[in-house]
Amino acid sequence: MDWVSRIKSGRSLAILIDPEKTAVDYAFAKAISKKALSLKKKLNLNEVFFFIGGSTMEVDLDKWLKEFKGLVTLPVIIFPGSHEQVSIHCDALLYLQFMSSRNAQYLIEEQIKSALFIKQHKIVTIPTSYLLIDGGKSTAVQRVTNSQPYKQTDIELITATTVAGELLGHKLVYLEAGSGAVLPVAAGIIEKVKSSCSLPIIVGGGLRDVSQIERAFTAGASLCVVGTAIEENVEWMD
Repeated sequence: MDWVSRIKSGRSLAILIDPEKTAVDYAFAKAISKKALSLKKKLNLNEVFFFIGGSTMEVDLDKWLKEFKGLVTLPVIIFPGSHEQVSIHCDALLYLQFMSSRNAQYLIEEQIKSALFIKQHKIVTIPTSYLLIDGGKSTAVQRVTNSQPYKQTDIELITATTVAGELLGHKLVYLEAGSGAVLPVAAGIIEKVKSSCSLPIIVGGGLRDVSQIERAFTAGASLCVVGTAIEENVEWMD
């Protein structure tokens, strides 16, 4: 089964880890792996993944990933903030096109800069439409990319953008409210996107409790992403 089918097949969760904020060691890997397994049972999940990435990256990502990959058994997928966040030490890479941005650097230039390396090393890519949705606070993504989020009330624009991604051949759509969002992506947005295109939906940003995650799944999300809540407390939801 390919990665898209695995994500589409049911309820999945990704634990987002930012290597800039997290030193990798055996104790951390053991704790985060234990957390992943407990969440799988608690939320009745088909699969749990690790998403690795950040808006900026001042650490040696390749070295970090090599060590982390050697300590965990769950799939490791890179969620890159730039062309520099690419490594052979992963199971797959979200090959993002920042569809809600009007900054050409993140619409196409970053992808071009990484393309030959990805092709040469046969890194598995998952073409993904990435949309930044207003989560009620300024995010690192906005600052780094100089891009404004779509308003949560702009449902028609959000839907049209996801359909454009589908027509371009993307395999996933990622609706992102941003790290530490006050407001997660509204259920109405997820429902509208679900009814308008066939792409599996990833939802991230501001998901801090079971009710918010369940609401996203019920609305049509195939995969929910949790980052800040676990970053602040690895015992989150125990």
